[in-house]
Amino acid sequence: MKITFLGSHGIGKTTTASYLADVLGYKLVRLEIIDEIVKLRIEDKLIRQLLFITHYIRDFITSYYAYNNIIYDSHPLLVLSYCYWWYHKTRDTKLKEFIKDLLNLLNYLPVVDVGIVLEAKDISVVLDRIKHRSRANVDEEAEAEYVKFIDKETKEIVKHKHFLFKELLFVNGCLELNDRCKIILSKLNLHKY
Repeated sequence: MKITFLGSHGIGKTTTASYLADVLGYKLVRLEIIDEIVKLRIEDKLIRQLLFITHYIRDFITSYYAYNNIIYDSHPLLVLSYCYWWYHKTRDTKLKEFIKDLLNLLNYLPVVDVGIVLEAKDISVVLDRIKHRSRANVDEEAEAEYVKFIDKETKEIVKHKHFLFKELLFVNGCLELNDRCKIILSKLNLHKY
């Protein structure tokens, strides 16, 4: 079974994925590159998103075919949410063209059994989590408007790209870890796929 998490930064995708991978004995695949991007200090938002998507797709596809039972802490589709955010902020025409290309490219990704969308039902909880993690870009990430935008866009994108998932689960990501995982485990049909 292949499971992936989607949702805003700070919602608990990696924490939840790690916990479930341990419980289920699945391979955890982290699709993360923010620390590398922050070190590069790239101001060009298009180049940042290009680095994200190339890394995410490479790691997603190579692990997809290497392991039977995987839990991804993210999905390449999430890069679209952030591209929309930066386009919303900058109105960069190159970024707009990149989004069009990315929309088409993502259609060719292999299908995941279960996509779990962690929803930001309480923005203050997400902002608190962001402020307490040790990332260099905490000031950029800990903005309520940013988190709300990514949460909303992610849910919209998932609805339009639903064919990339055999099944979608929407779970309140602001719940405590144990509560989130209990809900997810109660909804997962591990023998279905």
